[in-house]
Amino acid sequence: MDIYWIDKERKRCGPATVPDMISKVRTGELSADDTLGWHAGAVGWVPLKELPALTDFLCERAPKHITYDPNDPLPELDDRDTPPTLAPEAEQEKPSEEDMPRGVLRVYLPPPHVRLLARMVDMGVYAVLVYAACYWLQVPFKPSLLPFGPLLWLGMLVLEPLLLCTRGTTPGKALFGIRVQDMAGGQGLPLTFGRAFARTMLVFVMGLGMMLSLLPFLAMGFSHWQLGRRGLTAWDARCGSLPVQKAPVPATRTLLAVLLLFCCLQCTSMFMQPWFPAMTDMISEQDPQLGDAFRNLLNLPRPE
Repeated sequence: MDIYWIDKERKRCGPATVPDMISKVRTGELSADDTLGWHAGAVGWVPLKELPALTDFLCERAPKHITYDPNDPLPELDDRDTPPTLAPEAEQEKPSEEDMPRGVLRVYLPPPHVRLLARMVDMGVYAVLVYAACYWLQVPFKPSLLPFGPLLWLGMLVLEPLLLCTRGTTPGKALFGIRVQDMAGGQGLPLTFGRAFARTMLVFVMGLGMMLSLLPFLAMGFSHWQLGRRGLTAWDARCGSLPVQKAPVPATRTLLAVLLLFCCLQCTSMFMQPWFPAMTDMISEQDPQLGDAFRNLLNLPRPE
């Protein structure tokens, strides 16, 4: 999401990304209270802390140091979804990566579909590990161990925070070059275990619907829409975290993620084969016709 702002000389500057704006406020270059900003969908020029994409990070967290006279006219916007153009005297050539100060690294926000794919890859890899362990340990079938049940995913509530606080990423996120940074403190460091655990719990409840029945589809759909609209998810807003990329990933990574998901599904199906007869019997108790259809599909013998 591109964000524009008005500097001390009343000139329109930008665009900049969400991480860039947070960094400018943390270093004191801009003020969350007095610097006016705008992005697509905003009602007009408002303080940075009131912008939908920044309010959860900047509200009541930044010092004031710029004062505007409320009687001064502000640049008008013709359309809420049209970025404001820079004044001719404020136009500057965009600096290249070589011209950026040493130690400053430009980052990008991963698009919603990339974050969704990364989450699905993480869940696919975790499911393969769990079902592989059940296969080798010969764990008997239990309905609570099916994918659409919260019990299966309890281990992920501990494993993911461990990866986030130690590595700053997970297998799915690493595939797309995504790292989850701590933006609340302004350091861009990995999350602490406590905040990483809180973030994972919020993802499980608000983003995955606790894997109960059809709730995951509704929760993921709403979260995808919210991320596309605000550029920020509810769990990142609450935990002060932000997933970023060092560079946009090529389309081949998306194809690789889809291929990896397919392999995860195949491996999961293979490890679950010893459970198929018991699963079919459970389905037959609730719907005999559906149970017979599953038996025919899986080439399983009918019970005598």
